[in-house]
Amino acid sequence: MLKNAITAVVGLFLAASVTQAPAIVWELSQDANATAVSNTTTTGVDALDGGLFVDATSQQAIGIFGAGFTIGTAGVASVSFDADLTTWDSYSASTGGSTGYWDGFIVMISQEGYYWDLAGLSDPIAANDSTFVWGGDTYGDAVENYWSPEETVTGVGAGTWYVSFVLDTATLPNSDHSYASYGSFHVTSVPEPGTLLLLGGGLLGLTFTARRKRKIS
Repeated sequence: MLKNAITAVVGLFLAASVTQAPAIVWELSQDANATAVSNTTTTGVDALDGGLFVDATSQQAIGIFGAGFTIGTAGVASVSFDADLTTWDSYSASTGGSTGYWDGFIVMISQEGYYWDLAGLSDPIAANDSTFVWGGDTYGDAVENYWSPEETVTGVGAGTWYVSFVLDTATLPNSDHSYASYGSFHVTSVPEPGTLLLLGGGLLGLTFTARRKRKIS
């Protein structure tokens, strides 16, 4: 009976640990050039001109453009999103000619702060479970690169997590204002911290009760 109760709590924990179409309180990066409404943020040249006449000759400022929000969890912080990303630039290893690290779309979850507040960033930004990275294949070849991914970034540990969605054209060794990039990120699920804490406490309570009963008997 106790096993069934624990199984039920774990099932509720997994089912209720995310919320669809979350209500997000956004914070814009200090370089702006981004908009954020509901669960969607748009960044890059497109955020300023609505995508009108954006092509390989378009210019953009050098900076870290984007928005982010914070979440608090008692365990795993997992944020899922989809995106529509466009660039005429590159974020690929430098092999000469039209390659090198330039414009990068980055989604990062970190307990150290927002992406634009982190010190010591250097191209290339490494992709891993907590960091999504994408950019074009070549630099200045006037060929449009487009990607529409569905991804998840994950952090493990209790506390406050900073989730950042940015277009980075500033991080060295290569920064530039040519060959504009733009895109939008749409958040599809985030942890529900209140439910995580409540159900986690319930599970601990059941475990404690089981151990106490075994000790008494």
